[in-house]
Amino acid sequence: MNDITTTTIKLENSLYDEFKTLNIKRKFYLKDLVIKCMHLYVTDPEFRDRVYNFNVPKLSSAAQLTSLTITGSNI
Repeated sequence: MNDITTTTIKLENSLYDEFKTLNIKRKFYLKDLVIKCMHLYVTDPEFRDRVYNFNVPKLSSAAQLTSLTITGSNI
């Protein structure tokens, strides 16, 4: 059995809500996105550079955050 890590992240509510809305019919979950992006980040230098150089819009101090716990998968 593979080792699985559990972690918690904080996301802007509106961004997470938009992600959920876009993917509800496809049943594509945040966990799936994280696993796939981590794999690409580790194995694809161009993807890694693109992610590293991407500027995420800064949250205002008044922005509310959603705390999520993500568990690993045996994909």
